[in-house]
This record gives sequence, structure tokens and C-alpha cells, in this order.
Amino acid sequence: MRKCVNWLIFSAVGVILALGAFIFNFWILPLLVNYQVGKTMALENGTMAWDIFLKTPVPMYLSIYFFNIENPEGMVRGEKPKLKEVGPYVYREMREKHDVVVNNENDTVLYHQGMTFTFDAEKSYPRSDNDKVSLANFAIHLISQVVESLEYPVSLVSEIVDIALSELLKDKYGPTITFTVKEILFDGFQFNCTNNNSTTVKVVCSALKHFPKIKILSETEDGNLLAAILRYKNTTYDGLFEINRGTRDYASIGEIVSWEKKTKLDTWSGDYCNSFKGSYDITLMPPFVTKDTKFKLFSTDICTTAPVEYYGDTEYRGISGMRFKTTSSFMANKTEVPENACYCPSSIGNLTLPGECPPTGTLDLSTCMNIPALISYPHLLHASPYYHSLVEGLTPNESLHETYMDLEPTTGIPLRGYKRFQLNIYIKPNSAIKLIENVSFALVPILWVEEGAELGDDQVNMLRDQLLKVLHIADIVKWVLIACGVCMALVGIGMAIWNVRKTHYHPD
Repeated sequence: MRKCVNWLIFSAVGVILALGAFIFNFWILPLLVNYQVGKTMALENGTMAWDIFLKTPVPMYLSIYFFNIENPEGMVRGEKPKLKEVGPYVYREMREKHDVVVNNENDTVLYHQGMTFTFDAEKSYPRSDNDKVSLANFAIHLISQVVESLEYPVSLVSEIVDIALSELLKDKYGPTITFTVKEILFDGFQFNCTNNNSTTVKVVCSALKHFPKIKILSETEDGNLLAAILRYKNTTYDGLFEINRGTRDYASIGEIVSWEKKTKLDTWSGDYCNSFKGSYDITLMPPFVTKDTKFKLFSTDICTTAPVEYYGDTEYRGISGMRFKTTSSFMANKTEVPENACYCPSSIGNLTLPGECPPTGTLDLSTCMNIPALISYPHLLHASPYYHSLVEGLTPNESLHETYMDLEPTTGIPLRGYKRFQLNIYIKPNSAIKLIENVSFALVPILWVEEGAELGDDQVNMLRDQLLKVLHIADIVKWVLIACGVCMALVGIGMAIWNVRKTHYHPD
């Protein structure tokens, strides 16, 4: 009988061990993991997370693809624009925080983010940033549309613009604009305002200088104007950010609290479009993500946020991740998503009339960039077939042109991610400007951009060694303990039953 009791005790110990391992796994271990991850990822001065926050160690690349116009003279006669994609022209992107100030009372950190872009000849080969590209002449079309949208437009203004632009651009004045890649993107091409005695030139230059700030236009020290699509990103900060450090609430790590000391924008006509509080920068994501996690990414380039949601599971170099993509509601028209009505362009500086609401698959940046440009996904992916029919040469492909990021779910560390957007302009006829009086209406791409990064070997090994390996070992130990407990319970019960039967049949 004593042996039977001993085996029952042995079995009870096994049950307790199994239950203890089960409780530890589903209650205590998650708390310990969350605490350790939060402590590791929180932005505390002197930690590795802080150093990574100050200067992104993961190589980021900006790849640019241009759309050459193959039939410039045909466009003047009203033919569809025929497009040919050229690229990529790849730039190494470096991000570094400046003017960093910690606010311990609010558990936040304030900073300016600086970005520099350096041409990567190796990744761009055989292309060079001295290559010339021939794009739709966006200067003429953008200025023409701004003039036409003035509250009191007159054909005389358009005629003055026509004369002035022909003198400003001289041999570059045509249906396309041809410059080198580095001139179009960063170095700029010049509007000669000071060495020209033409009254019309002086009038147009003065108007451009006093127009609400245009991101792609800057004034030189000698009074001339310089146009470059991405120059502003390479020469200025993109505003004063304030984000949550997460030392008190780990789940809020990286959450944007304010930008330029404002908790919402005033760019758009409604709070839904202006709200960015609680969103994130693309380089710093929240930890502890699940399939139900939804959040927004804030970009100063588009003056708003892009909502993202879980799409599916993925794997990167042996590390399990979750893929998040921009939602279908982003860049949907107001008929499909009524809240998007606030993205309908309002007046530029109270000078122009409000514009038409953008079509599905596009976002009008008139009130963001102060020029009537639109962004979309590359090759007008997800845009209306109508706009595809107005041009030739577009081949949208989800795998090549969608925006997504893969996150390690426990830490929220981005394993890889690609942000892809395209810059477009409307081409519209204007009877007062001879060069475009017969063009056909179209939404024409200028270029598309892929901003991407993937964890390198050092970051992958660090992630494995410092966190995932520990979690994997804990997972193995858990199942070993549960298995041992179950085995002890079964063996104990089995031996107890065997002893009872033995005693019953052999009482001596």
C-alpha cells in the first residue's frame, strides 16, 4: 500500500509540474517577455536602442524610375503620351537625428531628422546620374494649371506665362523637359530671373517667389530660381518631431505625439485627414503586434498618414514575421470612403479655386506641395482603368509596385520594407499657351520612387542572439517540463494501479 501512495505522490508532482509549466507559459512568461522586450526597445539614453534611434544602422536605399516620353511631337498634336520606364537610379539614404531633447516629464523625445542621399554607382550600374531623361514638361503644365485655377483667371496671364517660360527655359522649352538625372532630382535646373531684362520674365519670377512655398522650388543667393524634385529632402529637416520613448508604457514606443509642436495638421479640410497623433515613422514600429494590429504611418512628403493592416505571415532569413500593407481605404475616392472627402484639394494660399476630388488610387498634393501634383502607386496600380487608357506603356504589378513592411511581431523590428509611390501631373490643353493648346487630357507619370531597407547579417544575428534565441530556448524548456510532468503523472498512475492489482491478487 505504501508503494501505491508513493506512486500517487509521484503522479501528483508530475501533474503539478505540467500545470506549473502551462501556467508559466501562458501567464508568467508573456509578462517576463513583454517586460524584457519593452525594457530593451524603450528609448533610454545609453542603450543600444537609443543608438539605433539616433542613427539608423540599416542601409536604406532610394531607387528612382523615370518615365521618358517617346512621342513628344505627337503629344503636341494630341496623341496619347507613350511612356518608357528607365531606371533604377539608386541612392544610399542616411537618416540621423539632430537637436535631440528628452522630456522626462512626458516620457517623450524631440528631434529633427536629417536625411542625406548619395548616388550609388554600383547598384545603379550601368546607369549614371549624368544620364539624360526626357519627361513631360511639368513646369509648363503645373504653372498653366495654377494660372487657370486662380479665382480671377484671364487668358492674358496664360499668354504672359507662355512668353516668360519660353525665355526662361530657352532651348529646354518644349513638350518634354530634358535634363540629367541629378539635375532633375537634387542639383536642380535654373530659371534665370536676374540676367534677363524681359518684363514678362520678371513678372513670372516675382510671382513664383511670392507664391506660397513650393517644395520643389528654391531661390538661389543671386535671386534665380532652382527647380529639383527631391532637393528639399537633401537640404532641410522634415520638421520637429516629438515621439513617445516608451519607458513607462512599452506599447507606445515610437508613437508620434506632435509635429512642429502641433498635434494635428492644418493642411486638409477635415480632422480625419489632418490627424496624425498616434501614428509612426517608418523606421520605428510598435512592439507586440498581432494580426489585429492596425496603425498609421506618417509622412511629411504627403502631409498625411497612410493606414496599414495585417496581410499575412512571412519569413525573412529564418525569422518569422508579419506582413503589413497599406489598406484599400488609402487613396480611395470619397464615394468609396466618405471620410476621404477632406482630401479633396482646397485653395492654394487662398489664391486658387478648390480643385476636383482625386480619382481612386491617387492623392492630390495641391495643398501639401502647393502645386497641382498627384501621387499614386507605381504604374497607377489600383487606379481607375480610365486613366490607364489615356497613356501607353504602364504595366502595374502588385509584387513590384505595392507598399509593405514585414515586422518581427514581438519586438516590432522591421525585417524589410518598401514604400513605393509615383509622382504624376495632369496634362490639360490651354488655348492661351501654344505648346499645349492641342494636347489631350491625361494623368501622366513623371517618376516613381522605391524607398526600402532590409536587415543585414549583423542585425539579423543580433536579433536572433539577443532575443529570439532566448524565446526559443524558453519555448523548448516549457514543452520539456510539460512533457516530463505528463509522463510522471501517467507513470505514477500506472504504477499505482499496478501495485493495487498486485496487492489484490497477491496479498502476501
